[in-house]
Amino acid sequence: MFYLSALQYFSALLRLSFRWRQRHYVIGFFVLAVFCSGGILVPTDAVAGNQTQYIVDGLALGDPVAPKSATYREYQCRPSEQFESFIWCRRRRTENGKFGEFTSVNSILHSSNGATAYISRYIEPAYFAVGDVDREIKRLSQRFGTAPHILQSPQRSRGPLGVIAYWGDVTLMPLDSHSLAQLAAGQSVMKGMLFDFLGNFGESAREGFPIFQLGGASGYIWGAHFDENGKGSLRMTAIDASQFSGPPQVAKRDDVDSSTAPLPETQRSVSPGRTPSPNPQPEVSLWAGSGFFVSKDGHVLTNNHVIEKCTSIRVFVAQSEPVDAREIASDTTNDLALLATRLRPSRVAAPRQGLRLGETIAAFGYPYADILASSGNFTQGNVTALAGMRDDSRYVQISAPVQPGNSGGPLLDQNGNLVGMVTAKLQMARSGDLPQNVNFALNASIIASFLDINGIKYTPGSATSALKPEELADQAKAMSVFILCK
Repeated sequence: MFYLSALQYFSALLRLSFRWRQRHYVIGFFVLAVFCSGGILVPTDAVAGNQTQYIVDGLALGDPVAPKSATYREYQCRPSEQFESFIWCRRRRTENGKFGEFTSVNSILHSSNGATAYISRYIEPAYFAVGDVDREIKRLSQRFGTAPHILQSPQRSRGPLGVIAYWGDVTLMPLDSHSLAQLAAGQSVMKGMLFDFLGNFGESAREGFPIFQLGGASGYIWGAHFDENGKGSLRMTAIDASQFSGPPQVAKRDDVDSSTAPLPETQRSVSPGRTPSPNPQPEVSLWAGSGFFVSKDGHVLTNNHVIEKCTSIRVFVAQSEPVDAREIASDTTNDLALLATRLRPSRVAAPRQGLRLGETIAAFGYPYADILASSGNFTQGNVTALAGMRDDSRYVQISAPVQPGNSGGPLLDQNGNLVGMVTAKLQMARSGDLPQNVNFALNASIIASFLDINGIKYTPGSATSALKPEELADQAKAMSVFILCK
């Protein structure tokens, strides 16, 4: 019965919205389609029997997902790193609506027995005509049988307007100033489920908009933002926050930093990273590393362990806007991965073989991107051994300081030729001593072979003129990228 009435309401609203568009030149509100059956993960009779009435995209809070259904298989799911015994699922789509394409991001957190505790849907762009927001809040209030709490965004001249309405026993607690500063700086925070006015935590923090931490018990949150033309985004969330009692668990460092690849007693140089996603989800694990261009067509090389668990990859160059990347080849044995991007670099790496013991080298990368300079880090040292752990000839040992986040970054000789890829550092010797600058880089000969096998044309390194450190740093930075993995 609900399904039929929702479709009738949606159809009528579209007809009204079209008339508003003719009058106000603003596209009408279209996103009530989330109540249609296309996104349902469970049988409709299960939804109808749920008493909470907090429904997002056809799935009611507390109802079980159907793991064997085709729709559930569209989601990428894995154990939550914030909440034990819960599974985190996410699906991103490009969909077609009455007014063109829009991106939808659906997120679900469910228990090990399948019961949903959090359901969210984000849509961008969404379009709002005059009065749409008030009408939708009124409609939801009638459905839930109670008046909402309404929050309005701070006023900004010529900036977007935001509205949040919520019902039930869920609470919205303003995020602390330290966490806001972290988000404003492009860093991630682990504060459980968050909600904001703009659908972008980093942007909200930088613009001085509050961000809220969800608590309490069961409830429904509806949020929209839009500019003077009515264009913006929409987010709908149903949550039972009582199931997340106590402080959320921070993702284990082992989950993002430690090695399972064949370099014993070493730590992979991967670190937590920034969160520039258009709709960042704090409950999704994020980690970062480095990479470098190997072709003028925008191919980027990095360590496989940097991106092996990614559901999405983004790269940044010189603090510019992020672009999407996709993996097109990998070599797990030698810990290499090749990415394709639409970037056209000003400088690419030129592999050179034949390193000598004691040779001066330099490393560039993005270590500890959450606390150190986001513009990159340049260090110098020497080749201290022509083999890695247990005489592994694929690697060289270097004294240039590297930290978590350097993984995948270029290792250059003093002339600017690529002689390796920073891969790992020794964490602790068998004696218990703390090693000083015992680090490892994959040899350029392995890199060259990988590029040959995958048909990537490159220019062999042939530069013979020594560069000043500042000149070498400029070249290293120009060929390097910051990689954010989600």
